Amino acid sequence: MMNVEHTGLIPDALLHDVKQRDRVLFLGADLSLGYAGAPPSRLELAQALARQYDLPPDKSWPETATAYLSRFPNDRHGLIAFVREHCSGPQVHPGPLHRAIAEVGFRAIVTAWYDELLEEALRDAGYRVNRVVRDCQIPYAVEGEHEAIVIKLYGCLSDNKSLVLDMWDHERLMETLSRKLELATAFCAIRPPLFVGFNLLDRMPIRLYVRASQNMTQNMKRAYAVWPHDLQAVQGTWYGQNVDFRQADATAFLEALAAQLPSAAVVREIQIRVHRPPYMFLDYYTAQDADIFCGRDTETQIVTRLALSHRLLTLFGPSGAGKTSLLLAGVTPQLAAWEYQHVYVRALEDPLSALRRKIAARAGTQDDGAGTLRTFLTATLAEGDRLVVVLDQFEELFIRVGSRARRAFFVQLAEAL
Repeated sequence: MMNVEHTGLIPDALLHDVKQRDRVLFLGADLSLGYAGAPPSRLELAQALARQYDLPPDKSWPETATAYLSRFPNDRHGLIAFVREHCSGPQVHPGPLHRAIAEVGFRAIVTAWYDELLEEALRDAGYRVNRVVRDCQIPYAVEGEHEAIVIKLYGCLSDNKSLVLDMWDHERLMETLSRKLELATAFCAIRPPLFVGFNLLDRMPIRLYVRASQNMTQNMKRAYAVWPHDLQAVQGTWYGQNVDFRQADATAFLEALAAQLPSAAVVREIQIRVHRPPYMFLDYYTAQDADIFCGRDTETQIVTRLALSHRLLTLFGPSGAGKTSLLLAGVTPQLAAWEYQHVYVRALEDPLSALRRKIAARAGTQDDGAGTLRTFLTATLAEGDRLVVVLDQFEELFIRVGSRARRAFFVQLAEAL
């Protein structure tokens, strides 16, 4: 491992978060990896394609791919073959950057590389890799202690149809970028991004930062970005954003980070034995039943991510499907583990009054009924509090609650959001 001697290279806050696996890595493919057997960066790939087919030089990869397809309109397969030839095969293998990422142990990684070298390095380090290539795979990306979620921003060589190559592909990606980053958005609520390997003067990392942090400006911690060149132009471009820039080589930075962490070696999972029946029959599970609530791990993670990604989330399904059990025994323990508070209210009466009473009780105060919900929350919650409200039996709002109280609830809820 390289010995990196940059004083203050790894900020204490970043180191603390990474120790808790509380950072999302955004791994760009704009800068050369610089080792024998490395896949080409996007710029190197553009240069190689331009040389081979006498295309305009000094263009970006999307522009060069577009120029190729303009000259050979029906040869997308030829372009894919070119990418595959340069980015895969026995001549290409994982390098120091990939191994350093595996040593650090990021829980979620958004990568701009077409190849599968990162996944290979993670598997070699003992991680199970949940790879997200298409939007339809997002719900099935399961987060676990020894699992790494890898989101392939521009697709993967193992799935030709997923590859984002020319300028038109990139424009279509922009239309679905928020959906593709839905996982990262949820993680960034409490796990701020670390950008490595991107050209920070390009628009893509700016788009990624905006979309990954949308709706999270009040809660998100400081993001970090690594850039090997002079920082003045980058800091000017990113002026006013909550981003700390570090001047360093990407591999050197990640190796220095890995060197300051305890070993991230994967250990065997411990089986937990439950000493009580796991059946609730017609009753629903609560947070106290989390240890016997089984079979809904994927749904729990999906709903938790969505709750952290959006200010308002509606969970609907047939009566008896287990919505209350999923929320109380699945989602709320996850929220507590991520240091979120929650209050649970059933809409069997005026939900506005019930909600205020529950929040006041959690804060150890009493509700005097004064002011709107927004002013009440501002006065009751401490700075930095992160509160999720679970409003169950919502359909009862339209049956048991009068139109005036119902309208007041909707108006004040909208203002509070």
